[in-house]
Amino acid sequence: MLFIERRINRDESVVIPPDLLKLMSEVNSRDVRGGIEQLFAVQDDSDIFNDDLKKIQFTPEKIELFFEKTRSNLESYPKRVTSLEKDVEEIKDTESLRLSSRKIREISFSYYYGELDQEEHEKKYGEPNKDVKYFDNLKNKITIHITNELEETRKGQISLNEKFSKLSEEIDSYIQDLNSKNSKYYITASITNSGNASVSIKRPGLFRVYIGSGNYVDLKLEIPRDSYKEVAQINERATRLITFNSKKLSELPSEDRKLVNQYWGKNVNGVIFVIDSLSNVESSELTPFSDALYQKQIYDKLIFEASKLKWR
Repeated sequence: MLFIERRINRDESVVIPPDLLKLMSEVNSRDVRGGIEQLFAVQDDSDIFNDDLKKIQFTPEKIELFFEKTRSNLESYPKRVTSLEKDVEEIKDTESLRLSSRKIREISFSYYYGELDQEEHEKKYGEPNKDVKYFDNLKNKITIHITNELEETRKGQISLNEKFSKLSEEIDSYIQDLNSKNSKYYITASITNSGNASVSIKRPGLFRVYIGSGNYVDLKLEIPRDSYKEVAQINERATRLITFNSKKLSELPSEDRKLVNQYWGKNVNGVIFVIDSLSNVESSELTPFSDALYQKQIYDKLIFEASKLKWR
């Protein structure tokens, strides 16, 4: 055997608990009000927990993407607050009659494109005798706009920071629950055909985990159907790497699932059994029931062999 790992299918749709889904939608909505692009398309701003979110096909990968995006958004807040604070100071220090379209765009991109009547402003700015009242009023509007934007950003930072810790805990708990129920074991074995004719490995396999004197747990394996034709046949005197996978842990008998979760990663061993088209059953050597321990075993062998060599 070459490798064993346990993982969930990151592209498979999963059902998110209502409380976690609601929290994610609240975080998503908070980011929108703070001026950050939302991950989920919400059509009705009055109801952040609406049917659009419930219809999304969530996957573990999408959940992790959402979490990382939220973390990135939270980390961006201090820079945005500092930038808006500088904008407030700049508009205060700018003489109102010098508020050209370019200057307004530099100070507040959002005001320039969201609230400024650009055509009227160009006319006003181009007049030889500028309307002081107009420009003073404009400066006041821009100042209020940026100040409100700054206040909303600060509120967004506080709100997102409060929700982020809870979001992190709930997502971690949910992913752990998925791992304990929806994950599968993937075991890659190096299988050699020592005969003078080609042979095929049958789809079923078995991995027996020995958990004590006379006690064991059996994991039924199979070669995935979509790859079976490509990997099953082994030519004469050839070797092939074949990956088997188990069923989801949730499909195991409850007692077996409990034992598998309890002993995965611990100092116990297992053996994989396979059968070929000639009904010959082959088995591997004892292998740690742990990806980390298996890797350690390999490194220990390499280090042992390396220690035999002396520098010349």
